[in-house]
Amino acid sequence: MKLDGYYAQGVGPDTATLAEGWMDRLHRVQNANTNGRVGYCLDAVDLFLSKAAAAREKERIFCVALLEHGYVKPHEALALVPRMPLSDEEKKRLKARIQRWVKEVAMPTAANYQKT
Repeated sequence: MKLDGYYAQGVGPDTATLAEGWMDRLHRVQNANTNGRVGYCLDAVDLFLSKAAAAREKERIFCVALLEHGYVKPHEALALVPRMPLSDEEKKRLKARIQRWVKEVAMPTAANYQKT
């Protein structure tokens, strides 16, 4: 549903690759803007890890922005990598990918937003 320039879509727990314990980190949302309905949002670090695991270019851009604006702290994301439901090799690649992105944020250039 798109309203006031904001889009949200409800999905099931099987839609994303999530670190063990993600349900304990959910954020409950219910207010006048939700018409009293209850929604649960992933913690930023869980959203980050799910998108990082997908390893698509659009996800890289989003994840770098989460790091750049301080919504995700690198040490928190890296600490959860071992709890991701991935093979050891995939976890190794995920950790390396996150570390590359952290370096991008530390040394920003226009090219960071155009390459993997």
